[in-house]
Parts: sequence; C-alpha cells; structure tokens
Amino acid sequence: MVQGNQRVLLALDVRGMTEVFFHSEYELGHRPARADPERQLDLGPDLKTWVAGGAVRLAFRCDNLVTRDQGVVALEIWVQEDGRISAVKSPAAQQARLDIALRVAKKSAEWSLPCLNKVTFPDRATAPLL
Repeated sequence: MVQGNQRVLLALDVRGMTEVFFHSEYELGHRPARADPERQLDLGPDLKTWVAGGAVRLAFRCDNLVTRDQGVVALEIWVQEDGRISAVKSPAAQQARLDIALRVAKKSAEWSLPCLNKVTFPDRATAPLL
C-alpha cells in the first residue's frame, strides 16, 4: 500500500485464483456489480483485464508446480485507489495503475511465481478514458 497522511492512496493485491473463480469472473464475465462500472480492456489473448474509474484488475493463467497443489490456476493483480480521493481518477492516474499492474504481473510470472506456461505481456498498454 502507498500511504499519505495516514490514508491509503493506492493498494496493490496479488492473489491466486482457483479454476472456478477465474473461469466465472474472467472468462464468463460474471463480475460483481460495482458503483464504478468496469470495462474490459483487450491486452492480448493471455491477459484478462478490467478497468474502472479507480481500479485495474488483471488476471492470467499461471501453471506453477507449487500453486497447482493448492488449486491455484491463475493470478490476479488488483491496483486500486482509495475511493475518497477524487483527484486520482484522472487519465494519468488510470494509466499509472495499468502500468503498475502490468509490471507486477510480468515480474510475478517470471520471477516471484514462475509460470511454466508462456504468458505474453504487451510492452505498454494505453488505459481507456473512463
């Protein structure tokens, strides 16, 4: 988390997802209703990405020998602002959240939790105007 004056400005989560949750949320699109509507962003066949005014959620399949035994088949990176701070809903802030999510996803797949399957990441992606 990035904090300023005892308030959370930005939170980043990296989560393992089971087949059921990944398939339901990212492949079928059964997304929970949110106050800030989410839109899908196309970053290629390997990445499932949803953006909202103050958040980016990115997921991809990751076959890893350690997590396979725990039923984890995918990773989800979630970069979210504190909803009480309206200034960070700018296009530049949304782009920064997307850039952070992509960097963390790529490093997770390569180093932290190496994926045995090949995951293709774009060098750069442009966040949509919301």
